[in-house]
Amino acid sequence: MSSEQPVIRPFAIMRLTHEALRVGIREVREALVSLVDEKGDSLALRSCLNELLGCLDVHREQEDKRFFTVLNEQFDDVIDKEGIPREHVDDIQEMGNIKKLLEGYENGTNTEHELGHALEAWMWNAERHLEHEEAVMMPLTEKIAPTVEERAAEVHKILEVDMDGFRNVQLGYVVRQLSRSDQFGKLRAFVDALKTVASADEYQDFATIIEDHAEPAHREELYNAGLL
Repeated sequence: MSSEQPVIRPFAIMRLTHEALRVGIREVREALVSLVDEKGDSLALRSCLNELLGCLDVHREQEDKRFFTVLNEQFDDVIDKEGIPREHVDDIQEMGNIKKLLEGYENGTNTEHELGHALEAWMWNAERHLEHEEAVMMPLTEKIAPTVEERAAEVHKILEVDMDGFRNVQLGYVVRQLSRSDQFGKLRAFVDALKTVASADEYQDFATIIEDHAEPAHREELYNAGLL
């Protein structure tokens, strides 16, 4: 085992939530293919879509209510100038339409092709949105504060926007998706960041959730790294 200490990037919590969302979008796309091409039922699609949207709702709120404000204040309204908040508004509207189409499909008033067309368009837009945010926001995160500790404190304020949502929805989803997709390096970076951001009591609580949602092999690696 390497004794080299990992580089801690507190804002990896935000960035790697994007990676988990990408995994979730792929799951939704696979469930949609099963529904449209293989005449499967809608239960699998509804399940993975609801899980994805649950995490996305918490993450969006973190950005809208804290992260965007910090970036706008420190970097000349960069978020507003890039039109990122408007993308969130459009996303919410698109998802409202998709939920109606899914309900319509289940009660027989919409076809799987109508639902599939709308969902594919949303997924494409969602992936472009994640790319846009990362291109604008991630280069700025190391400049928000000069030290790891100060950046960790800022990320903690972002999580405080909805700590219950982070604990009960986002955390387990992100760990599960990163671990399922065999992205241990990203999972480790997420957990390292979270241990730095959280208080000792919070992390004890979070560690239980991480343990419950990580794949067994990854859980063992996190134990060996002293993170569980």
